[in-house]
Amino acid sequence: MSEIIRDTILFKHVASAIAEQRLIKDDERVVVGVSGGPDSVCLLVILAELIGAHRIEPVYVDHGLRPAEVPAETALVRRLCETLGCRLTIRAVDVERERGKSGESVEQCGRRLRYDTFTELRRERGCAVIAVGHTLDDQAEEFLLRLIRGTGMAGLAGMAVRSGAVIRPFLQIDKSSILAFLQEQEIPYCFDGSNNSTAFFRNRVRLELLPLIRHRFNPDITSSLVQTADILREDDTLLAELSAKCFAEHAELLENGAEINIHRHGLAKEPLSLQRRVIAACFHHFDHTPTFAHIDEIRSRLVKNGTSGELHLPGRLRALFWKEYLSFIQLPATANPRGSAFNGMGESIICHGAGDFACPAINRRLRIAVGKGMGCEPPDTWLFTTKKVNFPVTIRDPLPGETMVPEGSRTPKKITRLRGGLNIAPHQRARYPVLVAGDAIVCLLGVCGSADFATDTSDEECMTLAWQAIS
Repeated sequence: MSEIIRDTILFKHVASAIAEQRLIKDDERVVVGVSGGPDSVCLLVILAELIGAHRIEPVYVDHGLRPAEVPAETALVRRLCETLGCRLTIRAVDVERERGKSGESVEQCGRRLRYDTFTELRRERGCAVIAVGHTLDDQAEEFLLRLIRGTGMAGLAGMAVRSGAVIRPFLQIDKSSILAFLQEQEIPYCFDGSNNSTAFFRNRVRLELLPLIRHRFNPDITSSLVQTADILREDDTLLAELSAKCFAEHAELLENGAEINIHRHGLAKEPLSLQRRVIAACFHHFDHTPTFAHIDEIRSRLVKNGTSGELHLPGRLRALFWKEYLSFIQLPATANPRGSAFNGMGESIICHGAGDFACPAINRRLRIAVGKGMGCEPPDTWLFTTKKVNFPVTIRDPLPGETMVPEGSRTPKKITRLRGGLNIAPHQRARYPVLVAGDAIVCLLGVCGSADFATDTSDEECMTLAWQAIS
């Protein structure tokens, strides 16, 4: 059987594609997703022959959706693995329970859990890649699915032969070639009964829409769609490179990546396509997928002079417009989902002694040390004698109209004015709270200390305050 398989056109085609695109390197181990259907069974047989059964880890995922069919499928796949000389792993996931939490469709949730399982096994077994059996026909279906749902160029580019650790050796092979190979080699496979159910969107595209297009409009629609996806994929690659350069030119990562600052008028001069891609990249930086409406709303404000304010986006993401800048920040998980980026800490933190005190709402922490002979470098650190300042001290947002006498001055100044003099974005001013001892302000953290508590010696016991970003 080995020599016969190696002599087939299908085997030679797959072997050539894997070698040319370096999908599997020497000695790399591979997780193979096997459902028992023709595509995955064929993939398992071809890979076992090509790289050796000892280098593959077949895995069957039971989604808990077809209890009547699973026993026959697992039995068939187990027999095939025994024949090939590799071990089968069977993992179960609960799609219905999980999608009840996530709100996903059955198809979306099943796919996510399936690939999570593949990834988990890949790490457990020390494999380099995950091989799945998507074909040329699947690529055409995916193109239509995404077109109907609505997507951009990246979506219409379809599936790639390699996506991260996932490889698709059959992506340039049509379904009929796979079925012919299995018939010639007398290799059994199962048929998933749910593939005939028009309750699923993908099945309606495959069973109703594509046959209609072939019959009434284009008999070779599969090739046409795949060719279009290939063209768009190359164009998308070029645009991705251009948009990355555009992002680097107009955007800056701040706060250890917790904030993105964009020069809005500079970005507004770029082509519309690059504007949209840079804005989308900001969403992706915070692990969010933007809608077209979100991107266009933000883009439309780029060129409006005098536009300022805050746009609330899903996932506690905020787009902030101020002066010539557009900023993206994400509120912490503990924040009110409807809260504003201008809210500040929202709570007081009492410090009873030396140590680190985190203020996650503003991505800052206060480090307090007590001792002798310590130095300081304002405005990042301050030194106060414990004769004037002692515990407990409290970190809190300034009160309306609150004032202090800053070091080097003799007259009180409003905290809002001191913050305003920093020449920073309005939302960034919330990162500078006050530290108080009793009712007196000791310092405006990150800005200045109070003249009432200033000390010019470190020979006696002192309290050192360091205001830092949380990395």
